[in-house]
Amino acid sequence: DGTLMSTQWTSSSSIAYDYTRFFVVDQNDGTCNAGGPIYCTITQAVTAVPAVLTGATTILVKAGTYNESVTVSGKTTTAVNTLTIKEATGETAILDGTGLGGTAIGFHINGEGYVIVDGFEVRNFGSAGIKYVNSDNGTIQNNVVHDSGSTGPVSGIWLGDGVGGGSN
Repeated sequence: DGTLMSTQWTSSSSIAYDYTRFFVVDQNDGTCNAGGPIYCTITQAVTAVPAVLTGATTILVKAGTYNESVTVSGKTTTAVNTLTIKEATGETAILDGTGLGGTAIGFHINGEGYVIVDGFEVRNFGSAGIKYVNSDNGTIQNNVVHDSGSTGPVSGIWLGDGVGGGSN
């Protein structure tokens, strides 16, 4: 419904989890702004997430083509305080690197554990569609990555230590 939702849930072990959802809409929607709660770009929503997560945080991405590179860095995450960036249910979200240059990366997760990227079409990035390096305990699922890596060392998904060690 395009509103910021925050609920509190307590597990049987009495650990409180704060689930916050940021809705990202196409910048042509007219209801988005850089101050939220509805953001025009995925990058704006990632920037709005606090540096230290105090609960599982989800960025829901509405239908649209997002022409941007998204970098996740400088966030403190844990097994309980995860960051999920996912396509909203029933929506088609495309991350498109057309025109961003030969070294552009779609999703670049660097030094962050417990980041989940879920459900995107990622296309037309010069270096890699998804690069997950210097990180652990991450999840990349339900994504279609194509037409990326024409000028970079790999195409598709790059997992590695960030210093020449990658795979696709």
